[in-house]
Amino acid sequence: ADSLLDGKTTISLFGVDAIQNDEPWQFVMVFPLPVDGDPYGLMGNVESPIETWKAIFPRSGAQERPFEPPITKKEFIDLVRAQIEKILTGDKFKCKLESFNSIDRDESFLTIWLQDTEMLETLAERVEARARVKPSAYEMVGFDCPTEYKNAKEFTTMPHEMDADKPGQAYRNLHTGEPMDNSCPAWVLFRKELKDKLDLFEEPQVLRVLRRHMLNYINIEELQKVNAITNFFAVHKWRHLSELHRRGWNDLSRIFGWPKEGTADHIVQYAGIQAAFFFHLFNTFTRWISGPAVLSVINFVLRRSPWVDKHQMQMLDSAYGAMLCIWTTVFLVRYEQLENLKIFRWGMHGAEQEIAPVRKEFSDAYRGTVCEGSQNLVHWILCLLFMLETVVAAECITKIRSRAFSDPEGSTFGISNGTLVLLAKYAITLNIKLVDSIWTPLSTWLSKKENWRTETDLKANMVVKLFAVKFVVFYYPFAFTIFVQPYEAEGCDGGEMSGCVSKLRSDLYFFFVCQVVTEAVGLCVTLLSVYWSVRSEKKKISQESGRKHVTYLELQAKLPPYGEADQIADYMNLVLIFGFIAMFGVTCPSMSIMCFFSNFPIKRLLAYKVSYARQRAVPRVEEGIGAWRAIMSFIAYMGVTCTCYIVIFVFNIEKMSLATKLILFILAERVLMALKKAMEGLMGSKTVAQLRIQEHNEEVLDKVLNGDA
Repeated sequence: ADSLLDGKTTISLFGVDAIQNDEPWQFVMVFPLPVDGDPYGLMGNVESPIETWKAIFPRSGAQERPFEPPITKKEFIDLVRAQIEKILTGDKFKCKLESFNSIDRDESFLTIWLQDTEMLETLAERVEARARVKPSAYEMVGFDCPTEYKNAKEFTTMPHEMDADKPGQAYRNLHTGEPMDNSCPAWVLFRKELKDKLDLFEEPQVLRVLRRHMLNYINIEELQKVNAITNFFAVHKWRHLSELHRRGWNDLSRIFGWPKEGTADHIVQYAGIQAAFFFHLFNTFTRWISGPAVLSVINFVLRRSPWVDKHQMQMLDSAYGAMLCIWTTVFLVRYEQLENLKIFRWGMHGAEQEIAPVRKEFSDAYRGTVCEGSQNLVHWILCLLFMLETVVAAECITKIRSRAFSDPEGSTFGISNGTLVLLAKYAITLNIKLVDSIWTPLSTWLSKKENWRTETDLKANMVVKLFAVKFVVFYYPFAFTIFVQPYEAEGCDGGEMSGCVSKLRSDLYFFFVCQVVTEAVGLCVTLLSVYWSVRSEKKKISQESGRKHVTYLELQAKLPPYGEADQIADYMNLVLIFGFIAMFGVTCPSMSIMCFFSNFPIKRLLAYKVSYARQRAVPRVEEGIGAWRAIMSFIAYMGVTCTCYIVIFVFNIEKMSLATKLILFILAERVLMALKKAMEGLMGSKTVAQLRIQEHNEEVLDKVLNGDA
């Protein structure tokens, strides 16, 4: 019934006025309705309706089948919807449901809200959800609640972050309205007998609990596969997005706001763990790249000053390279400390092993078989083939360019050699983008077809295979210029190593700018496509619709989901930029300052995309950034090797013999590697604050939960 739209306020999204009907709903199912032309094929019969019914309702499908074949698709969908409503309103869920039709009457929206608190507690206990211990529970038995700051022998509670618009007040929790502070109470598995000592579940936790329980009774993927529903999504809440907009996270007008450490604690309350960890990494990287960025400006000024000769400039570049090796180590160690503190603060420590659900596609009987091994092997063989393509392409492009460079007055393939030398730089970038555009969707599809037990396992293996190819595709063409080209017959431009260095710098600057611009333009195109999609809904308003405005939920249904591909792409772009700075920053210091300034608009565009141009992501359990941490560590070690090679073999400051350079290279690399290990061991993976918090919880948690003073 459309009556639930009565009395609603309107909001504006992408220039379209929409009825705000997002409260208090948590999920929405969209069912097709019969219209002229039958675009959904509702008048045709369903193929294998009995098997489809059993697949949609894995627990009750065999016992409750209210039809006999043949049956039309419309009749089948009506029965499916009735069964879904019966399940969701029954004793297993006790959800509140309401429905309304789309403005053009071709879809019916079923809104879902788990309103029963006792049922939420039952479900949370059943799926082994975690809950945070109340700070007051510590105080009731005479103990301090641990915080991130300890003064002498007492933990000190301090505001998390002061509200810029409300002087003297701290930002408040999006759900409870309580002021946010630096307290870090323990997280425990929820049990009803402990509920008085535990905080209420926040909305991302409720979404995760409800969705996981729902999937036990209703197969959403099967519903979408047979087009019984056209959409299923978690509901964006306008009031929460507006509050985050006020705080600056998704406000495009505040592009150059400083990336604060505490911003992720606001994000996790709404967008969930995955988005919070990504933006925490992004903010941390942006803050830390400011150091190399400042030094790169100094390097840039000195490079163009008349007081520094070539030899001195190479010495400065070498010092900058050594600084980058130390910087990558300190940055990664410090990030690991901050990440571990967030893992603990957000209750994710050990959570993947405890509550990660098994994928429905997983088959234990298939695991370990020859077929599974062959399937994985084929994927890795494809990885090698794509890597080989990049190696061959780099070799061919370089040879063609070298021949053209050595004969500037001639022509090749009917193109003047002067033009061809310039085009070769574009060819490298074009090949990288082309291979990447093919490999990313192909590898993602293959990974999803593989027999991984949990979503975490799937994502980790997907990331490894994607990055293995991208590491070669993105970095090899540039590494080839200084590692291989100088020792080939064609050699460097002009017959000197400086020719390879100049070529590398030129190619890197062009590609780096293209990479940043491509990412920014891609985000803008995404937003524009959503804008046109939303605007198209406005054109559907007619006299027959009976409404003047579309609804906010209808607009959300038009948005693409924020899936694994989006998340991996966001991480990949950030990690690849980190790799270019770590491995080639010694030759192109200016990349650091370009990266620093470009991160600000990109971060805002990403936040805006997640908030307004994508459906709300259902939070999943994740213990940190997962495989990306190991990948960044690998890149840092490769950066040490590349930097030592460039300084000793490419710059060749003292014009040493080959034997001397080899010895010095090995010594320098070993010293820097040892320094990295020493710094990692010295700084540790946890902050002193986290160690104190964990030690305190180990001592008092049992007493807090048992109520022992």
